[in-house]
Amino acid sequence: MISSGQVTVSTSPIALHSADPDGMLIVVNATQDVYIGSAIVTAQTGYLHSKNNPPLRLDMGPGEILYAVRAGAQDSIVTSLRTKNQ
Repeated sequence: MISSGQVTVSTSPIALHSADPDGMLIVVNATQDVYIGSAIVTAQTGYLHSKNNPPLRLDMGPGEILYAVRAGAQDSIVTSLRTKNQ
């Protein structure tokens, strides 16, 4: 099953997808730079995903959720494409 979605990323961590019991492959693209990580992601602890980089592909384990916060002064629209691992 393939699904997709968009979220507006601001200063508070926001989930980019829902947890899946089987895990998933997620592809992430952003209109502005964002930091991604756990539910407590910040600019100091997150992985910087630049809007100028190619979409980021991550293999998420069962129950894992990816979160994001914006990297600059402007909110970002983050688009994700997801597919089941199994």
